[in-house]
Amino acid sequence: MIRLESSGFATDHGQAPPSVTNSDRDRALVDAYIGGDVGAFAVIFNDHHDALLKRARRLLGPIGQPEDACQDTFRKALEGIWRFGWTGEYRLGAWLNTILHNVCVDQLARIRRERDLAEAMSAQPQDEADVAEQVPDLGRMKAVQEAMCRLRPELRRALLLREMEGLSYAQVAVAEHISEDNARARAYRARRFVQRQLPASGQPTGAGISLGHQSTVKRVA
Repeated sequence: MIRLESSGFATDHGQAPPSVTNSDRDRALVDAYIGGDVGAFAVIFNDHHDALLKRARRLLGPIGQPEDACQDTFRKALEGIWRFGWTGEYRLGAWLNTILHNVCVDQLARIRRERDLAEAMSAQPQDEADVAEQVPDLGRMKAVQEAMCRLRPELRRALLLREMEGLSYAQVAVAEHISEDNARARAYRARRFVQRQLPASGQPTGAGISLGHQSTVKRVA
């Protein structure tokens, strides 16, 4: 992780005089950065990082990556800093928290997709294992991710379109500009490859996880 350091701007403006409100200071920091003072964003980072990290941990729970969420939040803030204050609201904390919230929602959605793929890849027939017990663990999810990375690109795309996007084989064929039989073959070969890379059933690789408590977290405009 790269932690930005404060510059002279922090020294000159880090302690606002009593007559300057937080929103005034936030606006001044953004204006300074847009005006070319890169150090102004270092001040913004140091002002808000710890609070954002704490909130990210609450939103993501033990399965998420809160530090990554914070980094993504500041990256998106940098990319969209020109839009700060367009609504007439000049509070950086509120603006950054909105960005963070949406970043966390996206991260949870990605985790759910990875969980669903792990389930699809490691599913057992019902007469061999109790479906209720087939909860993928963190190690199995990691094994799926690593196997997916080793797939040839065309096989990986076919599998993702079929398993993650829920497309029919005919739709996969259209998306990939191949025949439907070829789409079936690619998805089958990819699925078999990933399944062969997974730990054998009954050999746990980590603690089970549940995302049920995260289902109410939604993106905000």
